[in-house]
Amino acid sequence: MRSLTVETVFANGRRYKEEYLLRHNDHWFFMKAEREDDWLGGLRFFLNRVLYQGRNDGVSKRVYDRVIDSLDLAIGVVGEDAPLGDLKANLEPKLRERIGRGQIGRSGDIELVLSTLDFLERIGERNIVRYAIRQMKSGQVDCLFYRLIHGIRGVGPKTASLFLRDIYLLKEGELSDAFRRLEDFQFLLPVDVWVRRVVSCLGLLEYPPEKQSRGSSSLDRELRKVLAERFGRRAPLFDAGAWYTGSHEMKKNYLYPGCGSGRRRG
Repeated sequence: MRSLTVETVFANGRRYKEEYLLRHNDHWFFMKAEREDDWLGGLRFFLNRVLYQGRNDGVSKRVYDRVIDSLDLAIGVVGEDAPLGDLKANLEPKLRERIGRGQIGRSGDIELVLSTLDFLERIGERNIVRYAIRQMKSGQVDCLFYRLIHGIRGVGPKTASLFLRDIYLLKEGELSDAFRRLEDFQFLLPVDVWVRRVVSCLGLLEYPPEKQSRGSSSLDRELRKVLAERFGRRAPLFDAGAWYTGSHEMKKNYLYPGCGSGRRRG
């Protein structure tokens, strides 16, 4: 048995970055989106975060794979430079054949994907990764966060923060100076059961055990505030490390006795 420490969480944040970002296919998609203006790479990076919500990761992965298969088929018909309205019209029936009742996933997954295309059309920017980086560099991460959760059906605070946090972790050297207010880091901190348990175990914020699974909007806001104020530009790394610590290590109760058990990405 060993005690959980802040240093352990930061070390696990670095493991998260290495395993889930730098050594993952998503890094290739991210680099294609950022450096080559490959908007489909950016879309893949985005969807591989916002489709992970409220269910087993294995199910989310299968939904994501079917979305990408459908997208590839639609692109094969209309071409990647076709108007987004044409792409959406061709994509929708392909999604409905593969996702929803009697298949896997739910109709909300389809609405999220189609709403994302509508969002890109409204902002006049296909590359959602480049758009996000530009907004973050200009100090508008708060506006960006609210545009995502109010502009795309099915994207909530947790998945929007997950998308923004992972961009920050990949571009920290360029982005950290754009965050002039500590409170801006709160928009990069997705909160789930594991983050709540780790923060509570460390004594950073008292989070009643009966509320850790489902959460409390007021306590989650306070949690993000505490992390942003305590860790500043390192808060996103801590947040990723808290998830990694919980989902990979807390299920082995002998490591951190009394800290809980169970697993999901976020």
